[in-house]
Amino acid sequence: VFDGGMADDCKNLKTVEIQAGKVKGWFDNLDTLKVGPGVCEVDNLNGSIKHVVVEGDSQLKLLSNAFSGIEDLESAKISGKIAIPQYCFSNCSNLSSVILSDGITSVGTGAFKETPALKELVIPDSVKTLSSLFIDDSGIEKLTVPFLGEDGRCLWHAQLSNLKQVTVKSGKIGAEVFEGCKKKKKVEIGDS
Repeated sequence: VFDGGMADDCKNLKTVEIQAGKVKGWFDNLDTLKVGPGVCEVDNLNGSIKHVVVEGDSQLKLLSNAFSGIEDLESAKISGKIAIPQYCFSNCSNLSSVILSDGITSVGTGAFKETPALKELVIPDSVKTLSSLFIDDSGIEKLTVPFLGEDGRCLWHAQLSNLKQVTVKSGKIGAEVFEGCKKKKKVEIGDS
């Protein structure tokens, strides 16, 4: 287990790269946290991390709230066959850049909830489960998704007051799915 507290008082430590085991705890004044393919679990990190890079495989489990509430977090790059769990990045008020690579398997409820700085999000085609309200109350202006959930309503009742453009590649678009999206100017719909 690598607990962030192990790096307390390391004022000049700017990057931590972890290649095995479990990661948890409080990281202070950290510019970048890199989680490699040998890591099996990331659990409820806290502190002042600015950038997160996760290069996982099917063994890696991000737990609910893994990065939730890290106010200094500006960017996240996630790759590998990984599930983004519920509330994973919720309440990250400065999160402005998220790159999800092909291989991501699912996105849980509230995964990007209350992320006002996040303006664009592309959900990769590899996602097979897209849970309801995954971007509720975010600053999203442009969204690209492979589908809108099993019933076509994963955005239903989401607070998306800034949403301007949505691209839905396939699947159902349920009734009232864009209700309350007053700034929406464009919806692109795929062939299927």
